[in-house]
Amino acid sequence: MKDNSAASEGQNLELAAAMVRNMPRNLPSGMAQYWIKNQAELAETLQEALLSQPPKFPVWKTIRLGTGLKTANDFRRALETDGFKIGKWANDIIGRPSFTVATQKTEIELIRVCTAELGFNNGATCGDIYRQALRLGLKPCPNEVAPQLRLQYNNQPNDECLNIAMEPIIDFDAYPRIFSVQRHCEKFLYSCCGSPGYFWDNNSQWIFVRYKF
Repeated sequence: MKDNSAASEGQNLELAAAMVRNMPRNLPSGMAQYWIKNQAELAETLQEALLSQPPKFPVWKTIRLGTGLKTANDFRRALETDGFKIGKWANDIIGRPSFTVATQKTEIELIRVCTAELGFNNGATCGDIYRQALRLGLKPCPNEVAPQLRLQYNNQPNDECLNIAMEPIIDFDAYPRIFSVQRHCEKFLYSCCGSPGYFWDNNSQWIFVRYKF
């Protein structure tokens, strides 16, 4: 039988400790600072997350990270060898120091959602999309997901564009960018705007990963 009585002080302390232990290690610093400054909204978000049942987004695809490709040039060669194209700015940010690669082989489950499925029927800014996804149990991807997904998603349908939710990487022109996996006849690893204020329409497709509690 379900116990609907209030949690004890001890249970609340254990829950708080569990939340700290399971804090996402790749939480973007800008997002962390946002929650620090907006604690009333954080309290509301936690209440929604803990007292309501979030939607169950199915796993869309499982890919491998840490496959032995360690440097930007490793990924560039692998993409070229397999016939994929890499855009100018994707080529730039994959070579930035903030692009990181898993040190061990691992599998990661990807969740695919459109902006409207996150509750924004009229579109939303990138920052709002990320914050709402966080409320719904999703988190940004490690940035290695982008080139690995491109390499492991050879059957991508034509005219499909998937934005990789991730901590933006600052490009040569000091502009925040995220990766995008696209197919327009040829298959590309592109990049697009990662600014928190950039507006995306309701049909924009996003790739997140799910929290594991």
